[in-house]
Amino acid sequence: MRNVLFCLLATILVSACNTRKTPRITTIGIQGEVTPQYSFQYNEKGNLVELIQHCNGDSNQTTFQYDDTNRITNIVFVEQSSTSPKVKAKATVTEWDNNGNVAAITYYDALDKPLRKAKIRWKNGLPVAMKFSDSTLACAWNNDQKNPQRKDIYIDSSNGTAVSPFVTLKTTQYEMEDSLNPLKPLANQIIICQTAAPASITPVGDLSNVFLNVSNKSPYLVKIAEREKKVNQEFESHSTYQYFYSHKNASSYPDKAWVHLSCQGSTNLDTDANFIMFYKYE
Repeated sequence: MRNVLFCLLATILVSACNTRKTPRITTIGIQGEVTPQYSFQYNEKGNLVELIQHCNGDSNQTTFQYDDTNRITNIVFVEQSSTSPKVKAKATVTEWDNNGNVAAITYYDALDKPLRKAKIRWKNGLPVAMKFSDSTLACAWNNDQKNPQRKDIYIDSSNGTAVSPFVTLKTTQYEMEDSLNPLKPLANQIIICQTAAPASITPVGDLSNVFLNVSNKSPYLVKIAEREKKVNQEFESHSTYQYFYSHKNASSYPDKAWVHLSCQGSTNLDTDANFIMFYKYE
């Protein structure tokens, strides 16, 4: 009888553990589109090994390698075209903080030539600051307040001059709801991906602002103010994203989000759009 009770209790405990297993995000997309925006693949240990951004037949693939303690060690950025894959850049992590977060990283070109280094500071599992050695990009996050804020400065002298480079200043403000953000466990990987290449500068912003938010909670309102300064010129744009989430089976992670996008650019060509994001898990 004791053995029967033990087996029954073990079965109940195993079932409870399985039902409490934290879901892992596998897909983020837009309803009605055949190809998702992002897909995620994991290894047996649950580490993200592949993050793919799908773009009109092509894709940008980022692969991650880990050490025995599950810390990120190496990253490869590949452009998957209709013809053949092409390595665009690589990166090696050279330092971690006490919690295993990436603290220092070196980026290389496809031929292993060093491009630049970056330092990252963390607090409570979220980034606080990131700065590149060549002074092209710096990011700062304020996650302590109720409504977090992120500030980015991007300096590009490739089309300007060393004396008068192009400077982009971006301020992002978030208002959060109570549901958990399924991308929070992937904060290291997302920060590395978003800052690997030069900042994307467009009047309507970057879709990664919509899909790849890094925070503890899910944002229901994101406001982005972007200023681009050139020689004797200055452009300004404002973007607002509103989210209305639904949750399946009372899960704390969202399965859909109705998104309203409103953009006002310096060209006076305003954008107003609505779409539905969906999330899939394993």
